[in-house]
Amino acid sequence: MSIEQFGESLLTDIRKRREQESRRLRKQEERQALLGLGIGLAAKIGNERLAAKTNDFLSKEPVWNANLSQKQARTYAADLFNTETQMAAQGGELEWTLKNMGPQFEEYLQRNLPDDITGKAGPYEEWREQQKLTMANNWLENQYRPALALAKKVASEEDYSAMVELNTKKAAPSNVG
Repeated sequence: MSIEQFGESLLTDIRKRREQESRRLRKQEERQALLGLGIGLAAKIGNERLAAKTNDFLSKEPVWNANLSQKQARTYAADLFNTETQMAAQGGELEWTLKNMGPQFEEYLQRNLPDDITGKAGPYEEWREQQKLTMANNWLENQYRPALALAKKVASEEDYSAMVELNTKKAAPSNVG
C-alpha cells in the first residue's frame, strides 16, 4: 500500500466519521426539538386536564359539603334524642335542665349578681331559684325544643344515601372519563 492510498484512506475515514457525527448531532437535535414540542404539548394537555379536574371538583364540592352536613346533623340528632330519653327517665324536661344545667346557670348568676341582692339568705335564694327556673324555661323554649324539632326532620342515613344515588343518576357527566 502506498502512502497516497494510505492518506486517502485516512481522509476517507475522517470524512466518514465527520459525516456520521454530523448525522448523529442532527438526529439528536431533531429528537430534542420533538421532545421539546412534546413536553410543551404534554404540559398544555396536563394543564387543561388539571383545570377540568378542578372544575369537576368544585362542582362536586356542594355534594361533599352536603354529605358532611348530613353526617353532622345525624350526630347532633342522635345526641338530642339521647337527651330526650334522659329527660323522660329523670322526670321531665324542666327537672333535667335544672339538674344538668343548673351549675352553668348558677355561675352566670354569680357573675351577674345585681347590687341590691347580697348574701346567701332570704331574697338571694328566692331570686336565684326564680332566675334559674326562668333560664331553664328559656333554654328549653329557645334552644332545646327547636333543635329537637329539627333533629326529627333529619333523614336517616339510608334515606339520604338513596336520595343522593337518585340525584346522581339524573346528573349528566361533565367529561367522557
